[in-house]
Amino acid sequence: MSVEIPSVRRSRAVAITGLGCVGAPGIGLDRQRAALSSGACGLSTWDDATLPLAARVPIGRVADRLP
Repeated sequence: MSVEIPSVRRSRAVAITGLGCVGAPGIGLDRQRAALSSGACGLSTWDDATLPLAARVPIGRVADRLP
């Protein structure tokens, strides 16, 4: 048994105006590269007694304001 999926092709103009990177060390490629080069991890632990499997969970948190 085969299922035929109709092909829909739409033409729309798309402009990519920039690329970025957001991670635990911060926003931007420079911060990411500097953190990785220095061996920084960017993860911390989060203590939550309500978690069923573990009380300490590694998390990555971006402290900067996101655009």
